[in-house]
Amino acid sequence: MAKASPIDIVEAAYGTGRTREAWLRGVLEAAEPILQPSTFVGGYFIDMSGRTGGAMDGALTLHGSPLLAQMVTAFHRGLPDASRLMYESAARRGAAMASELLQPLGLWPIFEQLGASQARIGVPMVDLLGVVALDAAGRGLFIGCGYDRRVMLDRAMRARWTRIGVHLAAGERLRRALDGRRSEGEAILTPSGRVEHAVGEAKAAPALRSLRIRTVAIDRARGRQRRSDPDAALEAWRGLIAGRWSLVDRFESDGRRYVVAHRNEPTPARMLALTLRERQVVAHRLAGHSSKVAAYALGVSPAAVSGALRSAMLKLGVRSVPQLVHRMGSRIVEASAHERR
Repeated sequence: MAKASPIDIVEAAYGTGRTREAWLRGVLEAAEPILQPSTFVGGYFIDMSGRTGGAMDGALTLHGSPLLAQMVTAFHRGLPDASRLMYESAARRGAAMASELLQPLGLWPIFEQLGASQARIGVPMVDLLGVVALDAAGRGLFIGCGYDRRVMLDRAMRARWTRIGVHLAAGERLRRALDGRRSEGEAILTPSGRVEHAVGEAKAAPALRSLRIRTVAIDRARGRQRRSDPDAALEAWRGLIAGRWSLVDRFESDGRRYVVAHRNEPTPARMLALTLRERQVVAHRLAGHSSKVAAYALGVSPAAVSGALRSAMLKLGVRSVPQLVHRMGSRIVEASAHERR
């Protein structure tokens, strides 16, 4: 049996044409072999774009106990501020163990109570790996993996799960946008990078060049590189292409495979006179993401992220990222709430 790879999860993230529940199950089934040995693997959708705690929806565990879903639901409803604090702290790390995350927040006793309840039904939970996958608009999902022992998350593993989280958030955003409907996308390419069709902004020469380069890189990542060098494969497969497109497979009736570029950029709440790219970069920084992670998520260069951040800060009248976070956090929440009315 072939060894599991993080690319398996990325492929599942961009699997279109599924219901929300089927999509999440596919992601968890791809993640489960990588997370072994564990006592359970589960996940659910979350929405952090509002003022209150991260809204949880659609809890699903692959194996373990329905009791866990019930307890987590009760935690969200009973302690919305604590749940939001937990998700915000986890999002800044990309991935975190409960043992490193919850003690500084004063939430460790709650986790120990959950663990004790789990132990009584034969599903130990001494520690938990949590991956918070949010896009720049604050929507995405949570994946949790329980362990019967304390686990240390090293820098390389944290970086790997952070990148996987970028794809999970982008894939979930694309799933919502398509929502079962067929879309031709804005460009169609062969796996070798030959352009078969392009419309709109995808027709511009720089866009086509980026799409060709990334199509070839992704095809290489999905080959032997996915297991020989999974981190290099993840690096090659960016969250977006040129900040606009996600690449998705399409198979014809004769078995031929094409790669379709779907428009999939995040759209954070409107902020004064900021451009879309500036809003995206600001939203990533407010979520605690580094410029490097923001560049990976948006599929643009770190220099482009730095330039957009400088421009946004100039327009907003702030001189540092901490000042930006302090001044703009509440305004974005208010703008998001206004846009949903």
